[in-house]
Amino acid sequence: MSVLLDHGTSWFRLLATPQMRNPVVYSDESGLGERYLVFGAIYVPAERVADVERELAEWCQRRGFAHREVSWKKCSRRESARYAELAELFWDLSLRYAIQFRAMVVDTVRTPLKHEPSGATTEELGFYRYYHLFLTRSTRLVAPEARTVVLHIADLDDQYQHRTDVLVKTITGKLKELLPESFSVANVDRPSPRESRIHQLADVLTGAVSYRLNGRSSHKEAICAAIEARLGQRLDQDVLPNVHPFNIWAFVPKGQRRWNKGARGTV
Repeated sequence: MSVLLDHGTSWFRLLATPQMRNPVVYSDESGLGERYLVFGAIYVPAERVADVERELAEWCQRRGFAHREVSWKKCSRRESARYAELAELFWDLSLRYAIQFRAMVVDTVRTPLKHEPSGATTEELGFYRYYHLFLTRSTRLVAPEARTVVLHIADLDDQYQHRTDVLVKTITGKLKELLPESFSVANVDRPSPRESRIHQLADVLTGAVSYRLNGRSSHKEAICAAIEARLGQRLDQDVLPNVHPFNIWAFVPKGQRRWNKGARGTV
């Protein structure tokens, strides 16, 4: 059963049983080098992956993307309305297949990636640590009784090309620590987002959060507006940890106040 919170024309659901047992996770990041770094991921029940991929592929076929990758960076002005439509499709898929999107935002001015007291002696190491925190914490919230977790971490061409290698070495052990004894293994790989329409959708949603937070202005505003109309709030506000299907978590060190005075959650 789910509890609905009505905010005008929008809605939020509080997580309630049954929760995901064996999620497949498609993660990405956006905003590296800008003030707000965003990690985002779509969680899909393993038994629903084929259904979600099929529906997204059918949408791409109808809307002119049959042989093209959908990507936040590649969205042109003439395509912005179609990208907004794709972002809204997420809510239909969440109702039919119980998928979820979660994002973690790091204000790199307030909490720099390089933080020697915590062991992050370089920005690169800090990046790894935040990505690790995002995936392990989010997975524990979405699937606290998971037996198997499959992680697809986008392998993009940026300055941290080998970040996934670091995550692969550490994340399995951490998930085994956080999840029940029945948890057996976390499969982690780094496919190109071109291989999965779900991963492409994760890229678009993560890009939208980063766009709003970092104060950009372009034709992509229409995509953010479509998402915010569904949420009933701006993408530069966060929500309580157990809200789904669209969750934005603003990271702050324990005991500090939220980064946004309008935030709905507390630390």
